[in-house]
Amino acid sequence: MRNGFDLRRFDKFVRQVNKAPRKKLEPTFRMWGVRYLSDTKRRFIKNSKGGGDWPPLKQATVRRRRRGTARAQRRRRVLRAAILWNTGTMLHALDVGAPGNLFKMLKDGVRVGFGGPAKHPGSTATIADIARFHNAGEGRLPKRQILFWPDAKMIKFMRSTLAKAIDKIGNET
Repeated sequence: MRNGFDLRRFDKFVRQVNKAPRKKLEPTFRMWGVRYLSDTKRRFIKNSKGGGDWPPLKQATVRRRRRGTARAQRRRRVLRAAILWNTGTMLHALDVGAPGNLFKMLKDGVRVGFGGPAKHPGSTATIADIARFHNAGEGRLPKRQILFWPDAKMIKFMRSTLAKAIDKIGNET
């Protein structure tokens, strides 16, 4: 895994998908990607507020965020101790079409996550690079995993929506 997940690696899905015309399944794949990103964004918000398994921020980081103008402090009051949420760039990159978002339709699925050339504010690194660094815990950064393999609930959703789409295709022919 680099900057995203390739959701086409489910062998049973691939066999079923290969039997159906791609264009007819594209809405289902799109739905998978949107749902996965939505779940990922929800988990990101929970973890960034300390409700998940991400290590807390170091006190030096919290103090550094409190500096700045009074106006900037008021604006960031809620976010000043939120993990990976200083500017909101990474969270926003989980929205389809946003800078740093990867949402690519494939022949037999969808690839979603972080990607593209968009730079992270105040850095020469891309948003995808910064996400990868945090996701893996590279260098001095603690591991704060953002992208996860789909859980059982997501896989069940994917299977059921694919089955419905294939049934619909079968009924049309």
